[in-house]
Amino acid sequence: MLLGGGVAEPAGPLDSSISMLETGIFDRLGYKRLHVAGHPEGNKDIDADGSTLRLDDALQWKQRFSERTDAAMAIVTQFAFDSAPVIRWAERLQQAGICMPIHIGVAGPTKLQTLIKFAIACGVGPSLSVLQKRALDLRKLLVPHEPNDFVTNLASYKLLIPKV
Repeated sequence: MLLGGGVAEPAGPLDSSISMLETGIFDRLGYKRLHVAGHPEGNKDIDADGSTLRLDDALQWKQRFSERTDAAMAIVTQFAFDSAPVIRWAERLQQAGICMPIHIGVAGPTKLQTLIKFAIACGVGPSLSVLQKRALDLRKLLVPHEPNDFVTNLASYKLLIPKV
């Protein structure tokens, strides 16, 4: 998993996952499976203006890298709680010609308060409102949050999309 970028002042010359890939070190070391970060809800550290321009450009570059090398690449996302922005993002990537497999982060069953704490710490954006709405129902604070609806919605969507 290659992670880079997102800091105001890089500690060295490798300031992004792209700069890591450009070194060629992974090929020389024999790595053939490489995973890069995906951000279905954007990333304010990378696109401070709230757009996804830099994120989209980076994924386009990584798609081209996967096509010109023998690296088997995939996109890995942070966890999310609302399937709608994840699905819209995946559709947008597909329309842009980005066809690397996507591995969606799913938060496992845990206390709602714990999930909200981690969501805030990790910068999980719009789908945090799903948890906040759940927190309004005091009965739901007493039982662990489970990702059943999120996973079911993603699975249903995946079953409905045409195979390419």
